[in-house]
Amino acid sequence: MTRHAWYRTALLFAIPFASLAGQQLPNPPKARSVPLNGGFETVTTPPDGAPMPRGWQANSAHLKSGSCAAVSEGRNGKHAFRLDAAKGTFHAFTASGWPIVRGTDAVVRCSARGKGSFRFWIYCYAPGVGWVGGNVVGPETALTPEWQTHEFTLAIPEKPFPKGPVETVKLAAVAEKGAELFLDDLTLKLVLQIPEETTGEGMDVALTLPPVLYALPGLETSLYFDNTVLVITPESLVFDVNCPLGTQQRERWHCTPEKGDVGDHVLSLAVYDDGNNLLARNSTVLRVVPSDASSRIRALMIGDSLTHASAYPARVLANAGKDENLHVDLVGTHAPREDQPEVRHEGYGGWTADSFVRRYNPEPWVGGRRACSPFVFAGEDGKPALNLPRYYREHGGGSAPNVVTICLGGNDIFGADEAGKASAVTASLANFDTLIDAIQRASPKTIIGLLLPAPPAATQDAFGANYGCGQTRWQYKRNQHYMVQQMISQYENREAERVYVVPTSIVLDPVNGFPVRIAKANAHSTTELGRLNNGLHPSETGYRQFGDAVYAWLKFIAAAAAHE
Repeated sequence: MTRHAWYRTALLFAIPFASLAGQQLPNPPKARSVPLNGGFETVTTPPDGAPMPRGWQANSAHLKSGSCAAVSEGRNGKHAFRLDAAKGTFHAFTASGWPIVRGTDAVVRCSARGKGSFRFWIYCYAPGVGWVGGNVVGPETALTPEWQTHEFTLAIPEKPFPKGPVETVKLAAVAEKGAELFLDDLTLKLVLQIPEETTGEGMDVALTLPPVLYALPGLETSLYFDNTVLVITPESLVFDVNCPLGTQQRERWHCTPEKGDVGDHVLSLAVYDDGNNLLARNSTVLRVVPSDASSRIRALMIGDSLTHASAYPARVLANAGKDENLHVDLVGTHAPREDQPEVRHEGYGGWTADSFVRRYNPEPWVGGRRACSPFVFAGEDGKPALNLPRYYREHGGGSAPNVVTICLGGNDIFGADEAGKASAVTASLANFDTLIDAIQRASPKTIIGLLLPAPPAATQDAFGANYGCGQTRWQYKRNQHYMVQQMISQYENREAERVYVVPTSIVLDPVNGFPVRIAKANAHSTTELGRLNNGLHPSETGYRQFGDAVYAWLKFIAAAAAHE
C-alpha cells in the first residue's frame, strides 16, 4: 500500500511571531503555505551581477555549469526565473528555510517552459548540524516550448539522514545539463500527513492537541501524553515528539525556553502501538512569547471549583508579581482567600455554564454560598436576564475587563453516560455561546480565553476516594476528552472575534499534579501505598501548572496587543 493510499493530508502552518499584527491572528494548527516569491516580480540587482528574484541564490557548487537570472519573460507577470545549464546541471535555491516535522510532504507547483529537463530538490538541514547528509530529489520532467503547469509532491523522509533528522528545508530548482528553464507561478506548501485510519488492530486513540501551546522563556511548559489520547493504558503506547525545542520523557514532553527561542515552532506528536504501527499523528504550534511583552491587564476569571480554589488565579498574580513588564489586576465579587483579597474572581464549586447564564435568586448569597449568577439581574419587568454592563458598573469599577477567562465544563459533563455525553456537551457549549455573546455585547474589545477542561487524575483510586462507586475515571475521561475535542472544533478559528482556546487540557500532570493519600494496601497489610485521592481537583503543584499555562497565554495577549 502506498503512502498516499492510506493517508489524508492536513496543511501545517507556522508563522514567525514578529509578523503577528493585532488580535486578528491566524489559527495555526495545520496549514502552511510557504511565502515564496512565486511571481518573481521582486528583483534585486547586485552591482556586479545579474538581476535575481528576491530570496533566491545560485548554488556556488554549480557556478561553472551555468547561470540564473530574473528575465522579462514571465507567464503572468513581468518576470520569470531563467536557469541556463549549458555546461552541466545547475542549481538555484531559496536563501531562507522553513521548519518541518517528520511526516511532512513538500508540494511544489509551478509553470515552466524551455528545453531539456528540470526537477526540484529539497535541501535538508538541522540546527547545530547544517546539511544532514542527504536531500530529497524530485522526478525529472521534460520541458516544452510552451508554458505548462506542473505539480510535484516530495516526501520528507521520516527516518533521519546520516547526520540527523530533517528540521529545516529549502527549495532548489534544478536545470539538468543542457537545459534552459523558465519558471513562473512557483508555490510551495508543506503538508503534514495524518493517518486517515488506524493500523494497529483498528485501535483509535483519538489523538487531540490544542491549536497552540503557549510558552515563556524561563517558565516550564509541559505536554502530558495521557491527556492527548483516549486510551485506558497509555503506558502500552509509544509517543514520539518531533520539535526543535524541549525534551521527550516517558510520560511527557517539556520545555523551558530561552530568550533566543521566541517565535513559533512546529510540534508534532505521533503514537505507535507495540507492533510499531503508526496509530495517529497530530501537530500544534509551540508559541514562545517574548518575556518583555508589556501591558496592564484587568482580568475576570469565571469558573467552577477549580477557580473557586483560587490557586491558579493566585499563580497568575504571583507570576505577574515577578514580571516587570506585565501587570495583572483580577476583578470579581468572590475572594475566598482572606489572606489574599487581591485574588478575586467568579468561581463557584459545582457550577455549570448554565448556572452563570440562568441561575437567579433575589438574594445573591444564601448561607454563605452564591445563590444567583453574578451576571443575572432582574429587569424592570421583574424577569431575570444576563446583564454584563450592569455587572461591570456595580462590581467592575465601571468598565469592562480587558480579558475574561472561562474555566467551565467539568460539572456540565460529569454525570453523563456514554449515550448522553454528546447531548451534555452540546448543551454546555450552547451556554458557552450565550455567555460569550453577552461578554462581547457588553464590550466588543474584551478578549475571551476558553480554558480547555482539565484532565482527571490518573487512576480510579482518586474517583473512588471522592465518589465511592458513583463514577469511573474512564467514563469521566471519555466525557472530558470529547468536550475538549468539541471545544477545539467550535472555537479554534475565532481569534478574529477575540476568542481563544487556552491549552489547559494538556499541561497538567495527571499523576503528580493531584493530591495523594498514604494508606495501607488493605486492613491486614503493613505495606503503605500512596493513592491519588481527588479525581478532579489538582494539588497545589497541578494548579501551578494550570496557572502557568494561563499566564503564558496572557503574555501572548500582551505581546499581540503591542502590534495593534
